[in-house]
Amino acid sequence: MRPIELTIRAFGPYAESETIDFRELGDAKMFVISGKTGSGKTSIFDALSFALFGKANTEDRDSLSLRSHYASEDITTEVGLTFTIKGKTYIVIRQPQQEIPKKNGEGMRIVGATASLHAYDNNQDELLASNVRDVDQKMSEILQLTVDQFRQILMIPQGAFRELLIAPSKDKQVILQKLANTVVYSKMEELLKEEQKEQELGMKLLSGEVEQSLNTTFLPEEIEGKNALEVHSLFEGRITDAKIALKSAYEFSSIIKIKVENATKDVALSESRAIDWDKLDNLGKEIQALAGQEPEIEVKKQTILRAKRAENLRTQEILCGDAQARKQEVEANIIEIQKRIRSLREELEDVTQNRNRFAENIPMQEKREQEIFKLSELEVKIERLARNEKDLIAYENEMKLIMSALDILRNNVKEIEARKTNFSDEEKKLQTTKIRQKELENIVLQLENEYVTNQNMLENQELKEKNTALLLIMREKLKEVSTNYDTALATLKRIEHQIKNEQAASLATGLEDGVPCPVCGAHHHPRLAIQLGEGVDNLLQQAKADLENKKNLKQEEELAVEKVLWILEQAPNTPLVNVAQLSGRLQKIQADIQTYKAELVMATKMITKEDGLSKNIAWINKEIFELNIKIQEEDSKLQAIKAPAQQVLALVEMLKKEIPTEFTNSAVYYRKLRAKQAEAAVFEKDYQALEGNYFDKRENVANAETEFNSMQVSLQKVREQLEHNLNVFDKMLLQFEFDSHDAYKNAARSASEIEILEQACQEFQQQKFYCIQTEQELQRKLAGLDKPDVGTLKIKLAALQNEQFENEKAVFTITENQGRIESNFAQYLKLFAKIKDAEKLYADLGELAQSANGKNERNVGFERYVLAAFLDSILERANTRLAQMTEGRFYLERKQEKAKHNAQSGLDLSIYDEYTGRMRDVTTLSGGESFKTSLALALALAEVVQEMSGGISLETMFIDEGFGTLDSESLESAVECLLQTQQGGRLVGVISHVPELKERIGAHLEVMATNRGSKTVFKC
Repeated sequence: MRPIELTIRAFGPYAESETIDFRELGDAKMFVISGKTGSGKTSIFDALSFALFGKANTEDRDSLSLRSHYASEDITTEVGLTFTIKGKTYIVIRQPQQEIPKKNGEGMRIVGATASLHAYDNNQDELLASNVRDVDQKMSEILQLTVDQFRQILMIPQGAFRELLIAPSKDKQVILQKLANTVVYSKMEELLKEEQKEQELGMKLLSGEVEQSLNTTFLPEEIEGKNALEVHSLFEGRITDAKIALKSAYEFSSIIKIKVENATKDVALSESRAIDWDKLDNLGKEIQALAGQEPEIEVKKQTILRAKRAENLRTQEILCGDAQARKQEVEANIIEIQKRIRSLREELEDVTQNRNRFAENIPMQEKREQEIFKLSELEVKIERLARNEKDLIAYENEMKLIMSALDILRNNVKEIEARKTNFSDEEKKLQTTKIRQKELENIVLQLENEYVTNQNMLENQELKEKNTALLLIMREKLKEVSTNYDTALATLKRIEHQIKNEQAASLATGLEDGVPCPVCGAHHHPRLAIQLGEGVDNLLQQAKADLENKKNLKQEEELAVEKVLWILEQAPNTPLVNVAQLSGRLQKIQADIQTYKAELVMATKMITKEDGLSKNIAWINKEIFELNIKIQEEDSKLQAIKAPAQQVLALVEMLKKEIPTEFTNSAVYYRKLRAKQAEAAVFEKDYQALEGNYFDKRENVANAETEFNSMQVSLQKVREQLEHNLNVFDKMLLQFEFDSHDAYKNAARSASEIEILEQACQEFQQQKFYCIQTEQELQRKLAGLDKPDVGTLKIKLAALQNEQFENEKAVFTITENQGRIESNFAQYLKLFAKIKDAEKLYADLGELAQSANGKNERNVGFERYVLAAFLDSILERANTRLAQMTEGRFYLERKQEKAKHNAQSGLDLSIYDEYTGRMRDVTTLSGGESFKTSLALALALAEVVQEMSGGISLETMFIDEGFGTLDSESLESAVECLLQTQQGGRLVGVISHVPELKERIGAHLEVMATNRGSKTVFKC
């Protein structure tokens, strides 16, 4: 990044717009910014940093404090920077959060920060971003630097130049973290620590599973105190015992199985023989029972013979029965016909009398038919009248519908016009709401800015009070440390004096009177020094070490006190405030913000209805126009219907004059006509029905008399047939040896009854034969054999089967127990293997995690190791420049020894002094030495950061103060070093009051302070 033009307005001490054009430097690559104290030199750096990052170069300045106190109220604070990077030109313009006068009324209001970023390429202006957030994001992409990196390596403010050099290891780590972005390594340390914890938890879970597996196999006292090898042997012993027991059970199973099979065969054989003995006894009894049934069987045989003879007469008997039934049927029919003839003759007499009476009403029917004829002649006119009246009603209804539609349309127009009026009122209210919205936005913004201001005041007050209290404590501690240092110094001097006395005493032991002293040359020695004791040299070393330690502690405390004092000095010089009152004020402001924001939300919601309201008004105007067109159309329809309706009305009035008044209503007419026609039809129907009934009755009487005569003839024939059949039946009774008809009836059986009797006789003979044959066979089979005792054999079999069952249960139990033990053993081996792997992984992971987190022989964590490497690369380049500026006297090194109290180390610096040949702490450097060393570090840091991020362009460096501590020779070497830096094209700006530096560097940017604000001018 190389600045081209910086424009400052109402910023810091610059009251009006001030433009610093770096192109005026020409070919000069290094310039000095000079001016009186407070003139605004550092403000130039603040403006550059604010333009690039939205933050001042010093951390203690907020946005509101950037505004110039010299500027008039109508001028807004603004910073614009034109710069180039990688061949592209950009313009960034920023306005910080600031107070401006209210537009209406007195007082000030706070407006928010704004920003914009433009790119220029081939004279084309392109807007890249137009708000603070987007500008910050784009600038980060373009610069590829954070504000912390920028402050450390490109624009080093006052007080921060020596920070990297003298900061303790812990503070240096924070600085390097920001520069090298090593958060990933810090996360790696945490990740390894978490992995170690998870692995430890996993091992505990595995141990619990192993214990659970062992408890399912052994009792606690069996495995107590046993190691893995002994547990392994216990498992194998249990499995071996189970296999032996299972083998024994299987052998017993084979023996018992043979015994059960033999006993089963014995029981089956004895049961078979017992069945034969029982069957033989039962057959004897059954043969005796069959002998007692033989008389009954003989009777059944005789019954069968008589029934078969009676079968020969059954057909004739049926013929006699049929003739008798036919005779009875004919006789009953004759009686029924006689009754029917009498009834029909009575009905015929009644019908004849009704026919004679009905004939008297025929003249009335003829008159009724004449009236119907006359009414029919009027039907055409009445129908025409009805049609025209219907048409007239249709016209009238249509006109009513049209007029009703017109009324509805006119009412709709009135309603819509009323709605239009309401919408117009809402539109006026909406305009008022929009004005109120703007007012609310300004009020909320002003309150938020006021809240930020008060919050910053409260934080500054609390920080100041905290640092003041801390300063008191630290001064007390410094006093204590200083006392300890003075005590250690006095002790050292006392021991050194004692050593001198010891040396003199040692020399005195060799002196003799008359012999000259090797120190003073005297020949007489009246007062010889006396040697006091031994071990003084050891006390001297301890005293020096103790003094060095006390000195380091004192320097650390002095540095800490100076740092707190510097923070208090750099703090904004704000008046003391009442914290409680300010907190109450903040709460009230916050409550007011919430209230106004709620009102703003309601106003915004109302304004969102604006588009809908405009659309509604446009839609209403369109609807009113369309309704007026419809009203015109309906009115035209009404006029078109009136003419034909009047013609139909005249025709209706004419027809009503031609038709009797009573029949002008077609319904009355048709009712009268239908009534007459119905009366005539009823008379005609009744007359035809009566005539038909009369002739039907005559015909029925004649048919009944004919049927009666035919029945008399049939009865005579049936009687003759019955007599013939009876004579034939009597002859057959004698033929088949039946004494009477009753004897025949007793002997007669149905075919099914005969079949049952025959089957019973046959089954008796078969059963008798079977029993005799089977009895003879069983007698031969059981000859010489006793009846067996089946119960005793079954008891023996049951005992054997129970013994077999118990053995099978034992086999199952042993098998299941063996499988369980083998399964638990396999699980144990698997878990044991997992534990071994887990222990190894835990050991490796634990060692790695502890080492990564600094628990190693050097107390250096993973991130700090990376930072140490980063610092080594910086030191390598810094030492080249430091050697040039100090003529090879100083050489920076990173301390390798462990820190005390297990604190992490590895980033502390020490410096080798060629004059003394010893290493010493960097805090012992003088002001000038410290500046040269810090400058070398800053230049080296810029190189390393640029190498680490290939896309970063570091073409500029600004340094605020520090050269005043150098002597002329050191100043010359520092300038030479800076000049070598800018030979690669880098622009270097230095704030300094040193006259020699201004003389050495030709280009100057003079900052002149006036009572109306500061001004700048380049002098090259």
